[in-house]
Amino acid sequence: MRLRNAVLFLVIVVLFSCLASFAQQNCSISGTWYGGGSTNAKYLMTITPIRPGRYSVVFTEGFTPAVAKLSTWSGEFNRMKHSLDFEGFSIALMNFDLSSPLAGGAAPDIWAVHSVLRMIDCDTVTNSLDFYGVYKWGKIPFVDTPDSLRNVTIETYRRMPTRCESVGCPPNE
Repeated sequence: MRLRNAVLFLVIVVLFSCLASFAQQNCSISGTWYGGGSTNAKYLMTITPIRPGRYSVVFTEGFTPAVAKLSTWSGEFNRMKHSLDFEGFSIALMNFDLSSPLAGGAAPDIWAVHSVLRMIDCDTVTNSLDFYGVYKWGKIPFVDTPDSLRNVTIETYRRMPTRCESVGCPPNE
């Protein structure tokens, strides 16, 4: 009896593991996501398909630095070979000189991030930043040596729900 229960438990664990893997394979990273890292710096992340396995991504920050101008982060995610993960490259422009470049202000720095995006389930992803470099204008991100490095982090994002009947919205037709 104990052996039968142990085997049954093992079969259930394997079945749930297979179902989770199957669900991951049938989910898309396309959509609108919200979240960020352990700091209060939070983002909206919009992922749009370009072609199978390749996606455009835009991160819009939920904050405005008082001492700098920060552009939107833009980049791409590409499915990694033999994996359900996606390799990401994103850049943004940051300028600590608040005067206009047209009035003699400084050129912005290029902030560059390399990351790996992993689907935890259909509504949750992690984005592990393993490189975060700052480049002076004129250098090529991800090619040239960065002028400085910033702390790397792991961000967690949740998919924006597209149903809201539970809070009084009319049902989807």
